[in-house]
Amino acid sequence: MKGVEGEEGRTARAGRATTTALLAISVLAFPIPYGAVLPGGRLLIQALAFLALATSATIVSRPAIGAARLALVSLLGVAILGTLQLAPLPLPLLVRLSPVSAEIHSRANEVLALFGRDSITPRISIAPTETLQATLFIAACAALFIAASAVSSRATRRWLGWLVVFAAAAQIVWAVTTQRDDERIHGAFVNPNHFAGYLQIALAVTFAFVVESILTGGDREARKRDPLEKMHSKWAPIAWRVLAWGVIVIGILVTRSRGGIVAAAASSIVMLVVALSMRHVRHHRAFATAGSGAIVAGVALALATTGRWPLLRFFATDPRDAESDLRVTLWRLSIEAWRDFPIFGSGLGTFREAFRRVQPAGTNLLVEQAHHDALQMLVTGGVVGLALSAFAIVTIGCLLARGAISNRHREGSAWSLAGLGAIVALTLHGLVEFNFSIPAIPATLAIVTGLAWGSAREEEKGGAGDSSVEESRGPRALTPMA
Repeated sequence: MKGVEGEEGRTARAGRATTTALLAISVLAFPIPYGAVLPGGRLLIQALAFLALATSATIVSRPAIGAARLALVSLLGVAILGTLQLAPLPLPLLVRLSPVSAEIHSRANEVLALFGRDSITPRISIAPTETLQATLFIAACAALFIAASAVSSRATRRWLGWLVVFAAAAQIVWAVTTQRDDERIHGAFVNPNHFAGYLQIALAVTFAFVVESILTGGDREARKRDPLEKMHSKWAPIAWRVLAWGVIVIGILVTRSRGGIVAAAASSIVMLVVALSMRHVRHHRAFATAGSGAIVAGVALALATTGRWPLLRFFATDPRDAESDLRVTLWRLSIEAWRDFPIFGSGLGTFREAFRRVQPAGTNLLVEQAHHDALQMLVTGGVVGLALSAFAIVTIGCLLARGAISNRHREGSAWSLAGLGAIVALTLHGLVEFNFSIPAIPATLAIVTGLAWGSAREEEKGGAGDSSVEESRGPRALTPMA
């Protein structure tokens, strides 16, 4: 029996190590090149995601998904919707489910018949190849979430978290040193706005590291007797984490993405407010002072480094960007496109094809995105797709907010805060951009939120982590600024 248990233990350890390595490779490889928008990038994400899911299945002691299964089922529901959109349907049934899709297929078959070609099978999707790719990608994101949650431990979260920060910082340094001074940096991405969206994930992670360091500052101080050593042990870890946060802020500022800057600022405020509600914080005024001071220091560092240009663009119009009224026009036309496919959408990934039906003849643009994540899902997934995706985002966001506030483990609370902050930032930025259509961004978000949910699951299990140590420390664990 012991031999069998030992073999299972070795298999589980190997599975955990392999899954962690695959996630580490994913964090580094996903953004390169161009945020994985090319077919090869999407294929890499899918391969690593499903391989990580397979290896995580060998971890016998992996935590159950728990309450997050509601969000996961909703996300998989979007993938199931994509499968339904791909399913061959009798034309009379398709007419009932999606009349415009039936009309498009009928007209296409009429043209094919003129050239003696075989007719195509009627489906809801008006571009099945694109829908297949989008469906597989959504399933891959779910796989990344499950795999990250399975290997989530204090050491794994810290290692992968700093790897996310390193990958973002490396792109910032590379972009700043290789691009012109007057150019908006975009890193490995094509669009600076999407680079800002990617950096928002790293911003949330570094903010959480700052919060964790503040929460544990009292414990570090208590171990020292010399006053200078007390000050150094308490504030030095906070200072270099603030420095890391400031580097990410610099990156977002020099992208000069107005939506990205607003989303980053708003999410940081939300994270600070949630942090003040953590069960570990008793002296709220002291914690608020420390947290606000950290934010001010990071922003001051960023502004001192970048100068005034990012803020000037924030209040000005950039001629290289689409004008704001054009963006509003795209939103209005997207609503018109949705009316053609109200319930089940035109097919995941088919916004370009759906938009062509309503695009004015005089508009000499190839419109592939709605510049609004919710509108894009509404067009391609209909009311069903939007409802499922919104439920998934809101559910996991609420669960992580609860975990941040009530988790007994300070590190677990901070990681729940990281997942929440990343979701809030990308959701807000998605009101004017299409970050969720850039594969590297939602794939990285899936890993971070999976790790964050793993920390929350430790709380529900009541075992893993450092709860026993923290509970024994008494009031000092709850008084970070003591």
